[in-house]
Amino acid sequence: MAMAQATFNTDPIIDWPMRIDPNVTPPPSTAVLPKTVHQMWKTALDRPELELRLAILQSIDKAQQMGISGLLDIYGMQVKSIAPNPKSSQPLAIKSVATLIELDDRSASDILIQFNKTGKTDWVLLTDSTLAKWQASSMNDLWLSRATNPKVSWALRNSALQQLTVTAPEKAQGPLRQLLGESSLDPLLKLAAAKALGQVAKRGLVADAKRLAKGDIPSRLMAIACLANHDSNDVTDVAVDLMTNRNEDPAVILAAGNLLLTKNPSELVKHAQALGEHADAGIRQLAGQCLIDQITAQRVPALAQMLNDANPQTRVMVREAMIKLAQRDALSDAIKSSALNILKQTQWQGQEQAALILGKLDIESSVDALFDVLDNATRQEARVAAATAIRWLDIDSQKTVALGRVQSLFASMKSNMASPHAMESAQLIQWFGQTQYEPATKHLLEYIPKNVVPSAPREAAVWSIGKIGKNQLTQNLGNKLMGRVKDTNEMNPESVDVQIAAIVTLVRLGHHSLINRFLSAAGTSMAMLDLQVLETCKVWAESVEAGKPYVMPVPEPVTASGWYLEPLKMSVDQ
Repeated sequence: MAMAQATFNTDPIIDWPMRIDPNVTPPPSTAVLPKTVHQMWKTALDRPELELRLAILQSIDKAQQMGISGLLDIYGMQVKSIAPNPKSSQPLAIKSVATLIELDDRSASDILIQFNKTGKTDWVLLTDSTLAKWQASSMNDLWLSRATNPKVSWALRNSALQQLTVTAPEKAQGPLRQLLGESSLDPLLKLAAAKALGQVAKRGLVADAKRLAKGDIPSRLMAIACLANHDSNDVTDVAVDLMTNRNEDPAVILAAGNLLLTKNPSELVKHAQALGEHADAGIRQLAGQCLIDQITAQRVPALAQMLNDANPQTRVMVREAMIKLAQRDALSDAIKSSALNILKQTQWQGQEQAALILGKLDIESSVDALFDVLDNATRQEARVAAATAIRWLDIDSQKTVALGRVQSLFASMKSNMASPHAMESAQLIQWFGQTQYEPATKHLLEYIPKNVVPSAPREAAVWSIGKIGKNQLTQNLGNKLMGRVKDTNEMNPESVDVQIAAIVTLVRLGHHSLINRFLSAAGTSMAMLDLQVLETCKVWAESVEAGKPYVMPVPEPVTASGWYLEPLKMSVDQ
């Protein structure tokens, strides 16, 4: 079975030059259906057999979900002809409408409306949200009628309210407001009504909101929801009172805070410190977003402390904001000093994010603290970030220190394929390759033998040997590297990542004829390597040999197989 390169489970901001210089991983191919399949499906849709037609519709849905293009043009009219047919069985009618929805056939809105108006639960729940998405304004009266009719089932009333939230017809304001006053109405339906009302009404609901704010949790959520489109003065008093209630439910605090974030962020930021200390991750993230939106140099330290947050989404949000905000002269110094302060603390979460900030901002004065993280951090995430930042900083005088660190890690990783130091080592080794640091060559040669250390540092070392280029130590490596490329032992195969790095390095060291012969014959001999990757390697190798720019080949569309009714390809023997 052909294998692709392994992906690194690291933060997306951490780059891996050995994977993009050169990039030999081809983009995904466009999938197409065989013409014979289209022909058989179109014929089968006109057949009377129910199960056959259902299976074809299911297959069309699957193809659409796979991203195969042109299906609406091919099947749209035919599927529409099935849906309104009075002779269609209910399963076929339902499935055909579902397929029209999957194909996003907006010309079929009249068909969906026709079935929706039957009032049957299955039909309504199938079509409601799609009709709202398609902005079928003719449905507003029906949705409003269902939402306010106590004889309609809970499911259909709730669905109608959800759609009114999307379409927000102005005429719904009065009836929705009446629903809020019905004491016997289910609280969840009331909340749905409040959300819909909040999208319709831009004024006049403050008194209602203040009354609801004195009620139970659903009522307090309604108070916030119905003020969604009111101006900031109307919103502030109600939202602040709810948000600052010491015993308030987190859902209410979050809803009130989000409303203030859009309507009156300067008021919300006054409460950012308390919100940032809340046990709820969503509320802390809200505090971080508020500090970002209302940032000043004085607020930077408080924002930087959120790099330690337990929620990774909050940490990344704050990191990305600090990198961007540092471009402002008024904030630059505060951000740099705050990030360095977090780096010197002991929480790995903050160390990881601060290292990446300092590396991206090219703060060379942080290099000693980054090496301290490499030496002392208990978590791999922090060490990998520190190693990456050191590579980004590219301080020439630190290469000898980094080489010593890599040599020490090599000794600790020997024969330990699960070493937690593999990724940080790979980051530092890539630095040697990127900068053609020739003194590292002798040590890098130790990574070539299989299974000596984990594959990530081996891949980095083999790639870096090629980047450093031909010298006395590397000029006779052809056979050793080719041994890695050709090692397809099924019981103990060479890492695909190392094999690709070896191919690239063989080309860079000038073994063009050797590698070209291999790549030309690799289709049958390299069962572990993806043939598309090998073809891309061949194109890159030819461009290097010819001294021309490398252009990634565009993969041919792939004919997807295994479809319903697709003819089987029989061998000659059969």
